[in-house]
Parts: sequence; C-alpha cells; structure tokens
Amino acid sequence: SLIPIHVFVLMVTGRFSHRIYVAYCITYSLGTILSMQIPFVGFAPVETSEHMAALGVFGLCQIVAFVQYLQANMSPGAFNVLYKGVMTIGLVAAGLSFGIALFLGKIAPWTGRFYS
Repeated sequence: SLIPIHVFVLMVTGRFSHRIYVAYCITYSLGTILSMQIPFVGFAPVETSEHMAALGVFGLCQIVAFVQYLQANMSPGAFNVLYKGVMTIGLVAAGLSFGIALFLGKIAPWTGRFYS
C-alpha cells in the first residue's frame, strides 16, 4: 500500500507533522476496523503478514508523535537520558514480543505473496 510508504518516507525525511499524524491514524484505524466487518476478511488485517507494514507505520507514528511531544516539554539533557533508556528497553521488548507472537502463531508465517 502506498499510503504507509508515503508516511514512512515523510518520517524519515523529517517532514512528519501533527496533521499527517492525525490523517494517517484516522485513515488506518477506520480502514482496518471497517475492513474487518466484511465476513470473509475477519481478523486478517491484524494477523496476516501482508498488513504488517501498515501496522508498523501506525505504531511508528505513535512513537514519533510521543517523542516530539516529550522533546518539546523536557530539557535537552533529561530528554537524552530518557531517550537512550527507553530505546534500549523498547527494542528488546519489541523483539521479544514479535518473536513470541510468531512462535505462538499469532502472526501468520511469511508467505510467497509477502515476498513478491
């Protein structure tokens, strides 16, 4: 999907703003919830690997917006200490969570459709 790729590129290039955050979060949330209302789709939008990029960009939007909020409201020294600690703990927790969810089958295995 092009919308998550576009939002990700905006984050990488430093052009991410509050307006992009609001627009993408509303679009992703409503689109996912409404697509799950179709009977044969079910929980596929949150369980299959084809949708992981959009979910990842949605999560990254939450993190970037929160970091921007903290950076605006904290002193630079306190922000740097908090940032380094949270990044270390967060990366370890995310890796473990992803591994456990993959092992328990909560995330569908990678299919040929994902690689193409």
